[in-house]
Amino acid sequence: MAPSVNRGDHFFVSRRAYDFSLPQRGDVVVFYVPLYRAYFVKRIVGLPGDQVQMIHGRLFVNGAEIPVRRLGDVVVECETGKICQAAQYEETYPGGKKGLVLDQVSDGPLDNTGAFLVSENSYFVLGDNRDNSNDSREDMGFIPLSGIVGKLAYKFFVAGHWVWQPID
Repeated sequence: MAPSVNRGDHFFVSRRAYDFSLPQRGDVVVFYVPLYRAYFVKRIVGLPGDQVQMIHGRLFVNGAEIPVRRLGDVVVECETGKICQAAQYEETYPGGKKGLVLDQVSDGPLDNTGAFLVSENSYFVLGDNRDNSNDSREDMGFIPLSGIVGKLAYKFFVAGHWVWQPID
């Protein structure tokens, strides 16, 4: 989920965030995947009934390209112990929420997908590090509402330092 959430970050999860409202595009959520018997953190990009597709590394929802703005390059760990540069973009989702995403590999294996029609009571999630993410584009599939544990709210410990950063 780099750059939004990185290995070693500690964060608060609002477990009651969806008691009276439904998840929205752009929310960063924690959810459980029975296939892996594990919890994951990803960003919701598709709501129930949406059509989601990646074309040349760009996200399309219901046939419309999600607007992006290039922010420059950042240094990331691309393999264990190996450092690379990645292009960083800001996506703006319908409704106005924004998210930072990384593109390490032009025309990577998950940069072009078929169209996914999100099923009822389910969500389509993507990792912000698009070229290094197991998400709804692969066998993880759609995330049922019942599998969502909560919404990430704040990071409080990053790289050995105390912080108080909202997670958008």
